[in-house]
Amino acid sequence: MSKRQYRRFTKEFKLEAIRLVEESDKPVTQVARELGIRVNQIYKWKKQLEEKQAGAFPGKGKQADTDAELAALRRELERVKEENEILKKAASGSTGHCNIRLQFICRGAERQGFSRACIEPQRDSV
Repeated sequence: MSKRQYRRFTKEFKLEAIRLVEESDKPVTQVARELGIRVNQIYKWKKQLEEKQAGAFPGKGKQADTDAELAALRRELERVKEENEILKKAASGSTGHCNIRLQFICRGAERQGFSRACIEPQRDSV
């Protein structure tokens, strides 16, 4: 069986359909027939517009505010993880001791609220 293809309408089309229903003297059924859509679709769009106002009809590819914020936080987390790995690799020189640069970075990170455990590499016990 093939999947049913749904028609997609732009935000402008939806707003125009709602405006026609509200401002014209025509019944909703007539407006829906003229536009080639179902009557209940107009009511659904009208309800979405009333509930979400400016956030209604985000469209394809646009995210809700919480989704966008979540994606931004995930990108930030990945960036911080990469920085942490770089610092861990720089932590021990060829002798196995912390170098001066790392100590400077650790002090700066502690001032900004990071714990030393996040910055210093874990020593393997031999």
